[in-house]
Amino acid sequence: MNITEDTPAIHHGRNIRMFRKTIDMKQDVLAKRLSDLGARQQDVSRLEQMEVIEDDILTLVAKALNIDVRLIKEFDADTAIRNICVVKENTFTDQSYSIGQQIVNAGERMVDVYERLVASEKEKYTILNDGNTELKKLHEELMRKYDELAKHNTRLVENNLELMNKLQTLLEKISTK
Repeated sequence: MNITEDTPAIHHGRNIRMFRKTIDMKQDVLAKRLSDLGARQQDVSRLEQMEVIEDDILTLVAKALNIDVRLIKEFDADTAIRNICVVKENTFTDQSYSIGQQIVNAGERMVDVYERLVASEKEKYTILNDGNTELKKLHEELMRKYDELAKHNTRLVENNLELMNKLQTLLEKISTK
Protein backbone atom coordinates (compact mmCIF):
# COMPACT_ATOMS: atom_id res chain seq x y z
CA MET A 1 0.00 0.00 0.00
CA ASN A 2 1.46 3.33 -1.02
CA ILE A 3 0.06 5.82 1.47
CA THR A 4 1.12 8.96 -0.38
CA GLU A 5 -0.81 8.00 -3.53
CA ASP A 6 -3.94 6.96 -1.61
CA THR A 7 -3.97 9.85 0.83
CA PRO A 8 -6.80 12.32 0.20
CA ALA A 9 -6.36 16.04 0.73
CA ILE A 10 -6.70 17.18 4.32
CA HIS A 11 -10.20 18.49 4.99
CA HIS A 12 -9.77 21.58 7.19
CA GLY A 13 -13.48 21.82 8.02
CA ARG A 14 -13.67 18.22 9.26
CA ASN A 15 -10.60 18.80 11.41
CA ILE A 16 -12.17 21.92 12.93
CA ARG A 17 -15.34 19.96 13.71
CA MET A 18 -13.36 17.03 15.17
CA PHE A 19 -11.25 19.23 17.47
CA ARG A 20 -14.30 21.34 18.44
CA LYS A 21 -16.26 18.22 19.37
CA THR A 22 -13.25 16.74 21.16
CA ILE A 23 -13.29 19.63 23.62
CA ASP A 24 -17.12 19.51 23.88
CA MET A 25 -17.58 22.94 22.33
CA LYS A 26 -20.82 23.81 20.52
CA GLN A 27 -20.82 25.65 17.20
CA ASP A 28 -22.46 28.73 18.75
CA VAL A 29 -19.71 28.94 21.39
CA LEU A 30 -17.06 28.84 18.67
CA ALA A 31 -19.00 31.50 16.76
CA LYS A 32 -18.95 33.75 19.85
CA ARG A 33 -15.19 33.27 20.13
CA LEU A 34 -14.94 34.31 16.47
CA SER A 35 -17.03 37.43 17.05
CA ASP A 36 -14.27 39.61 15.51
CA LEU A 37 -15.28 38.05 12.20
CA GLY A 38 -18.97 38.61 12.91
CA ALA A 39 -19.41 34.81 12.87
CA ARG A 40 -22.69 33.10 13.63
CA GLN A 41 -23.43 29.43 14.30
CA GLN A 42 -24.47 28.99 10.66
CA ASP A 43 -21.08 30.36 9.54
CA VAL A 44 -19.26 27.83 11.73
CA SER A 45 -21.41 25.06 10.23
CA ARG A 46 -20.50 26.20 6.70
CA LEU A 47 -16.84 26.50 7.69
CA GLU A 48 -16.83 22.90 8.94
CA GLN A 49 -18.06 21.75 5.53
CA MET A 50 -15.23 23.49 3.63
CA GLU A 51 -12.32 21.34 2.49
CA VAL A 52 -9.80 24.17 2.20
CA ILE A 53 -9.90 27.28 4.39
CA GLU A 54 -7.69 30.36 4.15
CA ASP A 55 -4.71 30.48 6.52
CA ASP A 56 -5.78 33.67 8.30
CA ILE A 57 -9.18 32.17 9.13
CA LEU A 58 -7.57 28.88 10.21
CA THR A 59 -5.29 30.83 12.55
CA LEU A 60 -8.27 32.59 14.17
CA VAL A 61 -10.20 29.32 14.53
CA ALA A 62 -7.18 27.55 16.03
CA LYS A 63 -6.78 30.39 18.53
CA ALA A 64 -10.49 30.16 19.42
CA LEU A 65 -10.10 26.40 19.96
CA ASN A 66 -6.82 26.89 21.90
CA ILE A 67 -4.93 24.52 19.58
CA ASP A 68 -1.97 24.82 17.24
CA VAL A 69 -3.07 25.76 13.71
CA ARG A 70 -0.91 22.92 12.35
CA LEU A 71 -3.32 20.40 13.88
CA ILE A 72 -6.12 21.72 11.66
CA LYS A 73 -3.87 22.01 8.61
CA GLU A 74 -2.02 18.70 8.86
CA PHE A 75 -4.02 16.15 10.87
CA ASP A 76 -5.55 13.44 8.70
CA ALA A 77 -7.61 10.90 10.67
CA ASP A 78 -7.88 8.53 7.68
CA THR A 79 -4.10 8.37 7.30
CA ALA A 80 -3.63 7.86 11.04
CA ILE A 81 -6.12 4.97 11.03
CA ARG A 82 -4.60 3.52 7.85
CA ASN A 83 -1.11 3.64 9.40
CA ILE A 84 -2.35 1.84 12.51
CA CYS A 85 -4.04 -0.81 10.33
CA VAL A 86 -0.89 -1.32 8.25
CA VAL A 87 1.19 -1.88 11.39
CA LYS A 88 -1.38 -4.35 12.76
CA GLU A 89 -1.78 -6.25 9.46
CA ASN A 90 1.93 -6.82 8.85
CA THR A 91 3.43 -10.02 10.15
CA PHE A 92 6.69 -9.56 11.93
CA THR A 93 9.80 -11.66 12.22
CA ASP A 94 11.58 -11.47 15.55
CA GLN A 95 13.65 -8.48 14.43
CA SER A 96 10.87 -6.62 12.67
CA TYR A 97 8.47 -7.37 15.53
CA SER A 98 10.74 -5.36 17.83
CA ILE A 99 10.69 -2.41 15.42
CA GLY A 100 6.93 -2.79 14.94
CA GLN A 101 6.42 -2.91 18.69
CA GLN A 102 8.46 0.28 19.06
CA ILE A 103 6.21 1.93 16.47
CA VAL A 104 3.10 0.72 18.29
CA ASN A 105 4.52 1.92 21.62
CA ALA A 106 5.33 5.31 20.09
CA GLY A 107 1.80 5.46 18.68
CA GLU A 108 0.34 4.60 22.08
CA ARG A 109 2.46 7.31 23.69
CA MET A 110 1.24 9.78 21.06
CA VAL A 111 -2.37 8.80 21.79
CA ASP A 112 -1.70 9.21 25.52
CA VAL A 113 -0.15 12.65 24.99
CA TYR A 114 -3.05 13.63 22.73
CA GLU A 115 -5.60 12.46 25.32
CA ARG A 116 -3.83 14.47 28.02
CA LEU A 117 -3.78 17.50 25.71
CA VAL A 118 -7.51 17.13 25.09
CA ALA A 119 -8.16 16.76 28.83
CA SER A 120 -6.09 19.88 29.47
CA GLU A 121 -8.02 21.82 26.81
CA LYS A 122 -11.33 20.65 28.33
CA GLU A 123 -10.13 21.81 31.74
CA LYS A 124 -9.15 25.22 30.32
CA TYR A 125 -12.55 25.50 28.65
CA THR A 126 -14.31 24.65 31.94
CA ILE A 127 -12.22 27.18 33.86
CA LEU A 128 -12.94 29.88 31.28
CA ASN A 129 -16.64 29.05 31.34
CA ASP A 130 -16.74 29.16 35.16
CA GLY A 131 -14.90 32.49 35.16
CA ASN A 132 -17.33 33.83 32.58
CA THR A 133 -20.27 32.79 34.80
CA GLU A 134 -18.73 34.64 37.75
CA LEU A 135 -18.24 37.76 35.63
CA LYS A 136 -21.87 37.61 34.55
CA LYS A 137 -22.99 37.37 38.19
CA LEU A 138 -20.80 40.34 39.13
CA HIS A 139 -22.15 42.34 36.20
CA GLU A 140 -25.74 41.58 37.22
CA GLU A 141 -25.00 42.65 40.81
CA LEU A 142 -23.38 45.89 39.62
CA MET A 143 -26.35 46.65 37.37
CA ARG A 144 -28.78 46.01 40.24
CA LYS A 145 -26.83 48.39 42.50
CA TYR A 146 -26.65 50.94 39.70
CA ASP A 147 -30.44 50.81 39.34
CA GLU A 148 -30.85 51.26 43.11
CA LEU A 149 -28.53 54.28 43.08
CA ALA A 150 -30.34 55.78 40.09
CA LYS A 151 -33.68 55.47 41.91
CA HIS A 152 -32.18 56.98 45.06
CA ASN A 153 -30.69 59.89 43.08
CA THR A 154 -34.04 60.49 41.39
CA ARG A 155 -35.74 60.72 44.79
CA LEU A 156 -33.06 63.14 46.02
CA VAL A 157 -33.51 65.36 42.96
CA GLU A 158 -37.29 65.33 43.43
CA ASN A 159 -36.89 66.24 47.13
CA ASN A 160 -34.48 69.05 46.26
CA LEU A 161 -36.89 70.43 43.66
CA GLU A 162 -39.72 70.33 46.19
CA LEU A 163 -37.58 72.14 48.77
CA MET A 164 -36.53 74.75 46.20
CA ASN A 165 -40.17 75.36 45.27
CA LYS A 166 -41.09 75.78 48.93
CA LEU A 167 -38.14 78.12 49.44
CA GLN A 168 -39.12 80.17 46.39
CA THR A 169 -42.71 80.41 47.63
CA LEU A 170 -41.47 81.47 51.05
CA LEU A 171 -39.15 84.10 49.52
CA GLU A 172 -42.02 85.46 47.43
CA LYS A 173 -44.18 85.77 50.55
CA ILE A 174 -41.40 87.58 52.38
CA SER A 175 -40.70 89.95 49.51
CA THR A 176 -44.41 90.89 49.17
CA LYS A 177 -44.73 91.80 52.85
